[in-house]
Amino acid sequence: MRYASYFNIAYMYYYLDMPDKAIEYANKLIANGYDKGDGKKIIKQSELLKQRFADNKKSTRHFKQYQEITAEELESDEDYWMDDLYEEQLLETVFINAKGERIDGSIKIELLKNRDISNLDLTKYLSRKLSLMTLGDNDKIKEKWYYPRENVSFTVGNVEYIAVKYNSANDKISKNVVDISGALYAFAKVLYKSDKLSLYICHGELILKKAGNKTGSSTSKTVWKIGFKKKLAKLVEDCPELTAKVFAGEFKNTEVSLTKLVKEYSENCK
Repeated sequence: MRYASYFNIAYMYYYLDMPDKAIEYANKLIANGYDKGDGKKIIKQSELLKQRFADNKKSTRHFKQYQEITAEELESDEDYWMDDLYEEQLLETVFINAKGERIDGSIKIELLKNRDISNLDLTKYLSRKLSLMTLGDNDKIKEKWYYPRENVSFTVGNVEYIAVKYNSANDKISKNVVDISGALYAFAKVLYKSDKLSLYICHGELILKKAGNKTGSSTSKTVWKIGFKKKLAKLVEDCPELTAKVFAGEFKNTEVSLTKLVKEYSENCK
């Protein structure tokens, strides 16, 4: 009976992240003499736990516990923690609709409070739709939702965003695609745009789209990772000098390098 008590107490302290107490009762197990092996095993486990705590500068393996909030409490508490983290912001924009008409307004977006928006990538928030706020007659505020399929564009600060159709490598995005070709429409950030070849970025994916092609391609796709030079050379095959540079390995699958390629192709290749 005493042996079983010492054994259970030792492991209780071990799982409570109290290795010193576990060792204390493990030694009592050994002194009991019934099965010294169990006591030695607990001591070994406890010493290892102490070492892991020291290595990781921790004192527990357990996560901090939070008070459970019921659905009813969530619905009744409008100032719940999400409201404390996020705030609605209006970003001044110049919007171009599908007819090519300019609309001055603001894009409504929810961001973390005190978020620096000077280098904000809006594709992480607005890639699939956006809310445009405008001021109408008699100071009436109007809100209208726009989607990439509508072939619109907008500028925030000095950064242009444009509706692009492309094949994504992101499964989380692609699984929601309804286009029969497997491509999706999204608002992408313009890195370089020309009437020959353009480079965009959306959700971290670099997208190359040649003039005349309805669909761009993400360079994050497996076919690009495996055959990067071959795929890139195909896009600029009408420019032998640039094609040679591609096969020579002068360009990498990075934003800076592909911007350089697109610019060189657009400006120097006729």
